[in-house]
Amino acid sequence: MTYKTHLALAYAINIPLIEKFYEAQDFNQNSVILALIITFILSLAPDLDHPKSFLSQIPPFNIISWILSSITNHRGITHRFYFIFIPTFLIWFGLTYLNIKYKIDIKSIDNLTLLAFLAYLSHLLGDCTTKSGIKGLFSPFYNKTVYIVPKFMRYKTGTIVEYFYLLGLIFIIVFEVKDFLLK
Repeated sequence: MTYKTHLALAYAINIPLIEKFYEAQDFNQNSVILALIITFILSLAPDLDHPKSFLSQIPPFNIISWILSSITNHRGITHRFYFIFIPTFLIWFGLTYLNIKYKIDIKSIDNLTLLAFLAYLSHLLGDCTTKSGIKGLFSPFYNKTVYIVPKFMRYKTGTIVEYFYLLGLIFIIVFEVKDFLLK
């Protein structure tokens, strides 16, 4: 799955939650901005194990990518379900630290952490729709390749089929944002 489709899938999942948190006054404007940034980063983070990925081209992520790609293959450890808890914890810890140390007005750190978890998870789920799937997603318990769609719906990354998925996700995002802005 290309980075554009990963981003679209993550935003299609997280935007309705961001909207609900904002309407429930669990989020302020700072929290909304942080949620959008966290969604961007965490939806692309699993591909930091590949030095040519989109996020790997942006400092300081290029350093993290260099380290990860030197110790693991693409769709290696960063594409294991258990790994999702490391960046999610780091987001929670970082937001908690900022909130305590600098008194930054961040509302609902738990909700931001949930969005981080879902953004990372969306990446893994997206990769499970491709022809490659994810081998060892639930390693060491289950080492076979995991797919979440039937064989006839799987696609090769970067093909026209993926761009139809992307187009559908963009329509979903447009309708979600339109509804949010018109309220």
